[in-house]
Amino acid sequence: MRKLITAALAALALTGAQSAQAASFDLNLNDYSLQAKLAGPVSSGAHGDSLMHLRFLYNEKKSLTMTSADLEFQAMIENVPGFGLGLGVGVVGGRKKSSRANQDIFGVPVGLRLYFQPAGAENLEFQGKVFYTPKLLSFADLDRMLERRVRAGYAISPAVQIYIEYQHIRANFDDLNSRTIDDNVRVGFKARF
Repeated sequence: MRKLITAALAALALTGAQSAQAASFDLNLNDYSLQAKLAGPVSSGAHGDSLMHLRFLYNEKKSLTMTSADLEFQAMIENVPGFGLGLGVGVVGGRKKSSRANQDIFGVPVGLRLYFQPAGAENLEFQGKVFYTPKLLSFADLDRMLERRVRAGYAISPAVQIYIEYQHIRANFDDLNSRTIDDNVRVGFKARF
């Protein structure tokens, strides 16, 4: 597990060095789980932006360690002020420990993110995320996986946002059938640099 944690933190640090301009660092936690994220721009253009997201998740209660990286193509919805949409594809890997057998996770999720900043209340931001790893793109012990997240945040300065987030990840495994591997409310902050 130490090797997996070290690799995830090294990947987070390297990505931060590559995309220091307009990058962000996210940290959220509760009593028994911690999630760290790093996001940075890949390209920007008239039709939208592309971002790279890296994540490390450790959930002691669910015996889960997971890392992921995804590429998101993001655009504002012109007809609806304040709304943005991101479409993404990524890779996810990790391990769910169990008394029966450890389950290795490896897959290629696809999904979307929704962003909303109300007009006149630009300090507020709401996000939603749904990523699905179909059976066809699931490897190791993973059979399929669905990840959902909602977040409400408030910017206390142009560079720092505090937020509350609910995340639910459900996975089907070859040997353990369907399991909820993360189901948590976490509080956190996001810092832009």
